[in-house]
Amino acid sequence: EGQETPRCIATFCQRPPDLPHAILDSVNKPKYAGNTELSYKCEEGFILNSSAKLKCMMGGEWTPSPYEVGCVPVRCSKPGGIERGYVSGTNYSFGAMVAYSCDKGFLIRGEKRRTCKANGEWGGVLPVCQPVSCPSPPSLNNGFIQVCCSSDQIHVKVTYACDDGYRLTGHPERVCQANRQWSNGDPPVCHILTCDPPPIILHGQYRGSVGSIFEVGHKVEYVCDEGYELTGDAVWTCLKYGKWDKSSHPRCSLVQCQEPPLDENHLVLRSLDSGIVELSCEDGYVLHGARTLRCTLAQEWNDTFPVCKQVFCGPPPEVAFGDPSSAPLSAPSYFGSMVSYSCMDGFTLRKEGSVTCQADGYWSSPVPDCIPVECPQPVEIANGIVDVQGLMYLSTALYSCKPGYSLVGNATVLCGESGLWIGGVPSCQPIECSVPKEIPNGKVAYTKLQFNHVVIFSCHRGYRLHGPETLKCLANGEWDQETPVCIQIYCAPPNPIDNGFVEGLDHKLLDPNADYELTTSTALVCLEEGGWNGTAPMCVPAECEEPPSPDHGSVNVTDTSLGSLVKYSCEEGYELEGESVRQCVAGRKWSDVPPVCRPISCGDPGDIDNGSAEGDSFLYLEVLRYECSSGFVLKGGDTRTCKADGNWDAEKPWCEPISCGSPVVPSDVIVTGKEYTFNKHVELRCKSGLLLQGPSVSVCQADGTWSHGSPECRSAHCGRPESIPNGRILGSDFGYSREVWYECEEGYILSGGEPKRMCRGDGLWGEGPAPHCDIIACDPPQDISHGYLNGSSFHYDDVVEYVCFDGYEVFGDPVLRCSAQGHWVGTVPECRPCLCTPPVLKYGVVLGGDHACGNRVFFLCDEGYKVLGPAAATCEKGGVWSPGVPVCGRGRCVAAPPAVPHAVLQGASTTVPDTVTYRCRPGYQMKGSYPHVTCGREGRWGEVRISCEPVSCGEPTAEPHRSDIQVDSMVFIIPFSPSPHPSFSLSLTSSLPLSLPVSVPPSPHLQNISFSLSLPPLSLSRCDEGYELTSQSDSLTCQYDGTWSKHIIKCRPAPCPLPANLTTHVLVTGEDLTPVGGAVTFSCPPGFLLQGPGLAECLVRLF
Repeated sequence: EGQETPRCIATFCQRPPDLPHAILDSVNKPKYAGNTELSYKCEEGFILNSSAKLKCMMGGEWTPSPYEVGCVPVRCSKPGGIERGYVSGTNYSFGAMVAYSCDKGFLIRGEKRRTCKANGEWGGVLPVCQPVSCPSPPSLNNGFIQVCCSSDQIHVKVTYACDDGYRLTGHPERVCQANRQWSNGDPPVCHILTCDPPPIILHGQYRGSVGSIFEVGHKVEYVCDEGYELTGDAVWTCLKYGKWDKSSHPRCSLVQCQEPPLDENHLVLRSLDSGIVELSCEDGYVLHGARTLRCTLAQEWNDTFPVCKQVFCGPPPEVAFGDPSSAPLSAPSYFGSMVSYSCMDGFTLRKEGSVTCQADGYWSSPVPDCIPVECPQPVEIANGIVDVQGLMYLSTALYSCKPGYSLVGNATVLCGESGLWIGGVPSCQPIECSVPKEIPNGKVAYTKLQFNHVVIFSCHRGYRLHGPETLKCLANGEWDQETPVCIQIYCAPPNPIDNGFVEGLDHKLLDPNADYELTTSTALVCLEEGGWNGTAPMCVPAECEEPPSPDHGSVNVTDTSLGSLVKYSCEEGYELEGESVRQCVAGRKWSDVPPVCRPISCGDPGDIDNGSAEGDSFLYLEVLRYECSSGFVLKGGDTRTCKADGNWDAEKPWCEPISCGSPVVPSDVIVTGKEYTFNKHVELRCKSGLLLQGPSVSVCQADGTWSHGSPECRSAHCGRPESIPNGRILGSDFGYSREVWYECEEGYILSGGEPKRMCRGDGLWGEGPAPHCDIIACDPPQDISHGYLNGSSFHYDDVVEYVCFDGYEVFGDPVLRCSAQGHWVGTVPECRPCLCTPPVLKYGVVLGGDHACGNRVFFLCDEGYKVLGPAAATCEKGGVWSPGVPVCGRGRCVAAPPAVPHAVLQGASTTVPDTVTYRCRPGYQMKGSYPHVTCGREGRWGEVRISCEPVSCGEPTAEPHRSDIQVDSMVFIIPFSPSPHPSFSLSLTSSLPLSLPVSVPPSPHLQNISFSLSLPPLSLSRCDEGYELTSQSDSLTCQYDGTWSKHIIKCRPAPCPLPANLTTHVLVTGEDLTPVGGAVTFSCPPGFLLQGPGLAECLVRLF
């Protein structure tokens, strides 16, 4: 009593919290004991703003509090400035970036952006600003520079003027711009003073024109087509200042003749040009007279009118086995008459059943044909034969079976009147034999007992079969032989032997004494088939057999008894290999291996130069045959034989080259070279301006002829020169001394080589290598304040985009495109601070003082008023508070004003009470004239009379050879009429509430789409067949200001692959992908002749 209630306090601390950009320097544990000390450290680029050490106190609290510890970013010093430039960006903390820009008229060199690093230093090197200068001003065809510059700095102007006889169109001045390019808007052009082409008149033309240019003093004369006469002035003259001396157009009037009498003569008239008519007759009538008439200048026809006579056909055609069934044969047959036919019994009509009298006086075809009723081939039956007696009506067919089979069903069928066989289809069933008898001490095996099948008999072990092993079932159902029987097997006693005897039941044969010996095995066994396993041996005296003589040798034998000797010798030309004497030893064998007689060798005499020697060996009596290589002839004997003394019998021959003699060529072919023997060559050439057709080198061949064939000199022709990527060749004559020119496609400029090349006398293009087309480059675009440039490629058709720093928004088109003239298309935008107008809340207050993009404000109404609309709003790009500014209401309306798609509330009207105002978001335009809504007396907001529609970009610019446009993230209604081009494939991936009409106008190689549409992108992703995409991007974007992005989507002809499906042996020389205008050549290997063109040019592949 009087004491505090005891309590428990913690003796540990929970793990400190994770802090931004800070790392706890400790083992990761959920709890730490009292008095434990921990410390924080910062990530790279950050430093501590206080003590980093924490201590766990009694009670479970850390001291100091972890929330007092913080990591702040390292700050860099103010970045250094640059002369004639400035730096953008106010954030100097770690990771922040500043951008450098140059004053107008200066170009930045070096890195444009620098970043604050973790060590407090700015990365990179300071850039420098260098003054911009332009190259020499471009020249003007048929003109000159009247006033020029004394300096090449920017803003300097040059003035152009035209030569006499030409007039200038476009702007006469060009200015050196900050992008180092001369201005090119509406460039000056000098045109020759000419008149416009004279007017075209109907049924006439003017004469005296050469091309389409009509210079001052030129005259033309009008004439009319035949059958027309001229009224008005016939001669016109081009006067000074490009005007014709006449203004009233002449006319050509038709010369008139009287109308031909048509109806009463069954005539049909068709008018041709120039007063000529063509006459024909009505169907069923034939024209007699002139087919065409011409109205002359005297207004008379040049011939009398023809007449039309009625068509008659002769008697109707006769039909075998048929008669006409209508119209008597004697009645006349006029045009349109029809005769029908019917056939005799047993026949039927084929083709048409009638003929008609035609307008040409002939009966129609085909003529009816009566053919006999015919049945199909009868059905074949298994194991049977059908004998067809005929296929016509009432014909029969006979069925029979093969041996061993019997017929079931009718043997005869009849061809009926309906073309079907009467009597059905029979079948053949196999004949069977009876089951064979079992045999004692044996067995029988079989699979079937039908005709031609067999049964097999066999006996048990120790028995053999007596009679046939197999029986065969015959066609009459009987077996072909009697059943066999099995009998037991016995062996007869073996034969006795001289000088020996037989012993035992196994009949072992014994040797009587050592002077004799058995020739084979000493035991015989009785086998199952009743015979012994061998024959009885013999006892023979113990002596050696007489040895055989060796090939090409002899042996001298005097005795063959045990211990006797024999001697060996060889014929002439052979020598003995082995022992010459052998002895008969025990076992009836001769000692040693028999010797052999080997032929004497003469040795390899070696090959001959430019020839070879053929022979199997170099031994006695062997013959070597010599022959020369192709192109050489043998001198000396063609064979040599090896003699008994080991020498060859004749001298070694040699090979001399064949001579082709002096080459025979046409007189205009020049031959260089004096050696005319095999494998020697001479050079062939033509005079300057002529090109050799055939090989330039001729070789003396093995058959004594020259290899050049029939060379001839023709006028030099260089063939089509090699094409250049992104360029074309002008000129189509590739003969000697002719020239071609190169020019580049839009966006490219010739570089290297010569723009003009001449065909030389050797058939090659001169003037060095072909030029190439380099893509045109634009200078780096101008920098902007508070932003940077996104894009590093500055070539033709490339685009760059300006991006603003945070807190700024772009004003103007952020995209520039590099044009074919080497300057940027578009205006450099600005980066302005992104701010919203401070919102005003009548009968309330706005909380929050920052009005930059991304800042948020809150709305609070005075006492007695209620917020109608959003309670907070965020400043967005375009200076819009989103979702809008509310109103403070009291009394009538208690609900928020109605929402309008793509619009925001602007708050209460300053002039009309209880009224709110709407504003459309950026990228949308207001439809309707009254953007206000008022709260009515009944407490409801009035009807909204506006809508916010997407800004329209209109129809994108058409480009040739482009198709298959896809529009992403849109919903479309597509009413369009059929066109001669393939349908578009529209990819619809969203459900934005937009209804956008689309139309498809026809255009060559391009199916373009006319859109009244807006955001987001329109994708143009496919070129026509035979073309490929060359632009950097494949999509256009509709921007907030109602314009399309500056990309250009272009297609160019696709290259051709090497020709396929060529016949065997045709060789193709060229690139795997040949550009349009390039060519590949065809040739054949030696021994083949090319049929067809030797060159193929790559054309645009249009499908």
